[in-house]
Amino acid sequence: YSSKIARIFYDLGLKPLPPDKKEVPSTVFGMDKESVKLFLSALFGADGSVQGNRKKGVSIRLSSTSLKLLKQVQLLLLQFGIFSKIYENRRLAWGKLPDSRRKLKDYFCKAQHELVISRESMFKFMREIGFCITAKNRKFESIKPRKIYRDNPDLHVKSIIRIGKKEVFDLSEPFTHSFVANGIVTHNCGEQPLLPYESCNLGSINLTRMLNENNEIDWNKLKRTVHTAVHFLDNVIDANKFPLRKIEKMTKSNRKIGLGIMGFAEMLIMMGIPYDSQKAIDLAEKIMKFITEEARKKSVEFGRKRGSFPNFKKSIWYGKYDAMRNATVTTIAPTGTISIIAGCSSGIEPLFAVSFMRNVLGGTKLFEVNPVFEKIAKEKGFYSGPLLEKIARVGSLQGIKEVPKDVRRIFVTALDIKPEWHVKMQAAFQKWTDNAVSKTINLPKTAKVKDVERVYKMAWKLKCKGITVYRYGCKPEQVLYIGEVKKKGKYVQADEEYSGGCMTKVCPG
Repeated sequence: YSSKIARIFYDLGLKPLPPDKKEVPSTVFGMDKESVKLFLSALFGADGSVQGNRKKGVSIRLSSTSLKLLKQVQLLLLQFGIFSKIYENRRLAWGKLPDSRRKLKDYFCKAQHELVISRESMFKFMREIGFCITAKNRKFESIKPRKIYRDNPDLHVKSIIRIGKKEVFDLSEPFTHSFVANGIVTHNCGEQPLLPYESCNLGSINLTRMLNENNEIDWNKLKRTVHTAVHFLDNVIDANKFPLRKIEKMTKSNRKIGLGIMGFAEMLIMMGIPYDSQKAIDLAEKIMKFITEEARKKSVEFGRKRGSFPNFKKSIWYGKYDAMRNATVTTIAPTGTISIIAGCSSGIEPLFAVSFMRNVLGGTKLFEVNPVFEKIAKEKGFYSGPLLEKIARVGSLQGIKEVPKDVRRIFVTALDIKPEWHVKMQAAFQKWTDNAVSKTINLPKTAKVKDVERVYKMAWKLKCKGITVYRYGCKPEQVLYIGEVKKKGKYVQADEEYSGGCMTKVCPG
């Protein structure tokens, strides 16, 4: 009725289509959450209905001659955790309809399909979306069931049909680092190989807190910490609320936990050991062997006390141990966020840089200086603001003569270290880790395809379960920058990009 309104709908991709060819416009899939809610509310307001009664059951339904439309709506609903079922050919193509004399007569009409929302999802639909027609909302309120039945979200693959080759695309989601793919929330986690429906349960020990006053490893403290951590992670399994019954069943059948570490690079620095040295590789293997063996001891103790995981007799541990509470006990996770909270280096990674720019909160850039370097620089008397500014431009200490040679040697950064040492370090930890190890093999901007190939082959020979290779600067945007930022396709100095307590250059003190 209004050309202005019509133009708005045309711009949104809503154009007149035959009833059986209707579909959700592609623009809707790119809308924000609130806009999708409004679209669904309007669609159900127009073509949806509330049917049934308290005695026979109540459901919310959407009817259409377009099966494609209903399947697309089903995917949109899944993004809100709303389950639905589609019934095809609820009304066949030929049907009996009243004629001019009100007598039933065979008429040709298109087959009609129906999307049905019931049980717990029906209430979730009304809370999250609802009808844009007040009368339909009131009808639901007047006949809604008093008891809410849980959804049964366990799905099975009906068939797999080959449709040929299709282009695929990668994406980055800056806030939750996850996305919805065909109604399933996807969040990649490479360090934890799991069976179908198993869940991830990880924890990490800050190794910088495991040193005594002489900067030597306090093995007794580490042992106590490992035992406490295993106890805690095992309790998490029982305290957790699982979204699906199958996930709960699989998780409790194997009771896998993944205890790991963080702060490894800073622990080496505090002990005066260079990351790219055989001494560091040997220490890595010794530490992880100790953690895994102590974790297994605690798991055996708990197995005797609380009972072994239900699949124990089917596992490799049966016969080797008389009991075992957890099928796996160790994992090396990246610890990206929790290491920031703990104030230490992440996972088993070397320092990315002595000072660097961190991209956070959708574009905010923070200038950071490693606190251990700052402490050593002050103790040795070479700390100064101009020196930190100089380091910030390259991120590395190598070649900066104002920094003593012995300090430069232990403060090697991710890009100072040859890729081979990265792989050797990962392999040392993998040898004594039940699950997998998260580790980035950092390559310089000059790296070629053959360099990547060499790294992958080396990782395979050393029995790493999987690796991540990253060539610095290969993406338009990245989380960490070495004292520089990318502008108009080029790397430039980052003086004006500092943020935090001081607006320019280095803060005093």
